[in-house]
Amino acid sequence: QQGYRAIVDNEALVYEPAESRAIGEELERRARVIARGLRGKWFLRDFFHPLRHPWFCWQVLSHRLLRWAVPILLLTVLGANLFLLDERVYRLAFAAQLLFYGAAAIGYGLERHQVRIRVLALPLYFCLVNIAPLLAVRALLRGERKVVWETGRAAG
Repeated sequence: QQGYRAIVDNEALVYEPAESRAIGEELERRARVIARGLRGKWFLRDFFHPLRHPWFCWQVLSHRLLRWAVPILLLTVLGANLFLLDERVYRLAFAAQLLFYGAAAIGYGLERHQVRIRVLALPLYFCLVNIAPLLAVRALLRGERKVVWETGRAAG
């Protein structure tokens, strides 16, 4: 807003240790980060004027907001599929969706007992990434704020 630019260095290397030791911690961390991002975008909403800053507005919309909207789109696809079950291809798509989400649920249940099955990691992670925005929006609507945060490393 003050006219400064951010420059990306493609040669930069970053080391970031994992913060979360458990799937629940990771889900909470992602939801917290998304809630803060949404709150920040609301706070700086004047900066997202498409006529004044079209490229920046497009980048934020396409790289952040649309990505955080994916769970709503996934739920819409699942719901829409319910109305199309008379067609074989949609029955197969619906079955695949249920199988995928079921695998994630089984992976989550096993993860809570410190059992990890590699084939369930992808559906579990995909669902975790897409549940976090929903939890973030719920926290925002409830007016929740995480003022003090302790990392998983500090707590353990």
